[in-house]
Amino acid sequence: MQITESAAQRLRTAVLEEVDEAGKCFRIAMSEKGADLVIDEHREDDIAFEYEGTLVLVLDVVAAEAVGDLILDYDDEKSELLFCREDEYESVEEIDISNSGEED
Repeated sequence: MQITESAAQRLRTAVLEEVDEAGKCFRIAMSEKGADLVIDEHREDDIAFEYEGTLVLVLDVVAAEAVGDLILDYDDEKSELLFCREDEYESVEEIDISNSGEED
């Protein structure tokens, strides 16, 4: 999974403004309905994404396998995060988010 700059900025803003507890961030969690974004803490086996020194997003191996090679982007017009395929996103090479976990 990759994260666009705009998605990372939105997640960072939300973590700093909306997450009350230190050490918490957003997690992609899988449910029967698909992927959910929940507030949680980083666990040892998580894949973690940091942006500008802030832990913004984590996901476990199950969620990583489910989202695969999708790209998490932020749509400014709709004010929502969304997943898209690489062929739907024109500037994947511009993504510069540090991933501090191992991905398959």
